[in-house]
Amino acid sequence: PPRLCSRLYALNKDASPIVSNHFFLALYDQYWRVPGSSLSLAVDTVRRFLRADRGNISKAKKRLEETLKWRIDVQPQTKMCSTCLNEDLRSHYMQHVGWDKRGRALVYSDIGMARDKGHKSNVEHCIQVLELMEPILPPFPNDQYIWVVDFHKFSISDMNPKMAIACLKLFGRSYPERLGQMILVGAPRIFNGFFRAVSPFADPVTVKKVRFIKGPDGKGGGKKFDLVVNEFFDAETKAWLVAEMMENRLRWKDLARRKSWLAALITADGTRHGWWEQNTKRKSKFNSEAEE
Repeated sequence: PPRLCSRLYALNKDASPIVSNHFFLALYDQYWRVPGSSLSLAVDTVRRFLRADRGNISKAKKRLEETLKWRIDVQPQTKMCSTCLNEDLRSHYMQHVGWDKRGRALVYSDIGMARDKGHKSNVEHCIQVLELMEPILPPFPNDQYIWVVDFHKFSISDMNPKMAIACLKLFGRSYPERLGQMILVGAPRIFNGFFRAVSPFADPVTVKKVRFIKGPDGKGGGKKFDLVVNEFFDAETKAWLVAEMMENRLRWKDLARRKSWLAALITADGTRHGWWEQNTKRKSKFNSEAEE
């Protein structure tokens, strides 16, 4: 119907001025029903894929087809981090923690606080975080996240190219235009060469969104901490980030043994650590170690 066509075209104008009404409708008509499943695509999803490829229909179509196949095969919306839930709640330290000045989601992760270095399990946890954020992201143009990665305690054992490439490809292929910025805090020089080596295997648009900054303690390469953090976050969020990072640095030996984001979420208390030390009724791998 003409009214629907005009509405779809109006929605599409933000995607790219070079995408015609005809091509947008053709792409949307083809993919609004996901082949082989009961899923359907929102107009905003098609528009986002077009925006990711700057209005290039063939590229957007390829990216969309790859993502649909991946979602049907993997069912990411059902994924939970089995390593954290079944083995040790301290396995990963990656969580949605707040919002930036524009209302975009803030994800924070600390490499030094994560115990698990496995490629597949880290990707699984990353998918869980991304999927949990999808329903709560605000409308375009703020339907993105700012990802802050603290390189505190980074070592050679963390330089897993498979994991780095897999995560970067996730952002580019399956969650295009979701990553607003990835801010790497306090990354050592040894990581710079590693990042240059894996960058060619990732979406170039995603790679351009990565920024290096010094840590709150002044260590690492890149721009000054305050300069970049003030650009994205208000005073309260910045104060939380600084407190979190400095606490993990100064009390790492103690906190790495007890601190867990998932444990804090389970107990509905964002400040409590080592909850399994008090929860004597439940026995598993992670509290047997704490009791030793």
